[in-house]
Amino acid sequence: MSASPPGAILATMTILSALESKSPRVKHLLIQGGHFHNVELKSCISTSICGLLHLHIFECAEITLTWEAVSHLAALPSLHQAEIRVQGEINMVSSLHSPFPALRYLTLCSNNITPAIEFVEHFIRSALLESFQICVENEPSSVQLGQIFSLLLAHTSPEHLTSIKTYHPEYVSCDKVLSLLKASDFDPLFRFTNLEHLLIQTECSTGLFDDTTLEAMARAWPKLRDLCFIGHCGLGGNWPSKCTLRGILHLAKHCPHLSSLAIPFHASAMISWNGRPGGGVVNEEFRELDVGQSPITNPRAVASFLSDVFPKLSTITAWEDINPDEPAEVENRKRWQETIRLYHGFVAIRNEERTWAANMVTGELMMSHTETRSLFKVQF
Repeated sequence: MSASPPGAILATMTILSALESKSPRVKHLLIQGGHFHNVELKSCISTSICGLLHLHIFECAEITLTWEAVSHLAALPSLHQAEIRVQGEINMVSSLHSPFPALRYLTLCSNNITPAIEFVEHFIRSALLESFQICVENEPSSVQLGQIFSLLLAHTSPEHLTSIKTYHPEYVSCDKVLSLLKASDFDPLFRFTNLEHLLIQTECSTGLFDDTTLEAMARAWPKLRDLCFIGHCGLGGNWPSKCTLRGILHLAKHCPHLSSLAIPFHASAMISWNGRPGGGVVNEEFRELDVGQSPITNPRAVASFLSDVFPKLSTITAWEDINPDEPAEVENRKRWQETIRLYHGFVAIRNEERTWAANMVTGELMMSHTETRSLFKVQF
């Protein structure tokens, strides 16, 4: 159901008001649009929702609900997926012992993260919540993210929550000064040992993250599949972390299912390897790498590492948006393009090398088996 364009507002309100009598057993209600008619539609949509008792899925990202409507949703026994827009201070606290009893997937949308924090504090007691997402227009601070993570730990079951995502709407500006993320604010998440997806796609900087941070994450989340700290327009890319290829190696080693990684790091950091670039660590599940605006000085060394540790990479994204008048940006882009070119060549060589090694092992085993049989013949 669409709540826009403006000419359709009256018709939309008429349809919504008739839902309870015409379709009382509706299970999936999706309301799109209407962002510029929030005031007019808020009461109508909220009232209509309160008449529906069998909802399984409810999605309304652009129209704020009344807290009475939120309380009604919280009491529904079968609601397992919800996308709710929240705003302002909560003036009604749920009296339910277990609000949202069947909820598995929750997305909260808001102008800022404060209402979302209050929502989790007062309305979430779901032991089976699997996915939690926040879409905010004003970037949250690291402390506020830490608050959300702490509340999730207190109000949900850590073994069930597998996906956490914080992001901006696509129309967000890219010209703001980025706020610094602090690794300590992510400590509550280390208790979520089954975490598979962590995406922080907001206007933030990982400038305080280092290889120790990535190692802690890698050891805490062995089932991790997606890790992202770069948002729309490459947000976060202008402020590379202190991480190096060693930190990424921790993820490759301890997270065998890792499929995608997005983080700006110091690819230019000098690293000396003993033996192979990855020390024999290989992750064949890894497919997508987004390095944002990571500085780089030695394309050959980086390509050698990536081809050895991640032989199945399909996408390497780097320096997509540059200022052509900035020589450093232009040069870094060229170096990453050279890295990508070298990577594909190196992977072909690595694959041939691995095939040869596998054939050698197979041949040696066959020869050993033949020699053993011959020895048995002599003995008998």
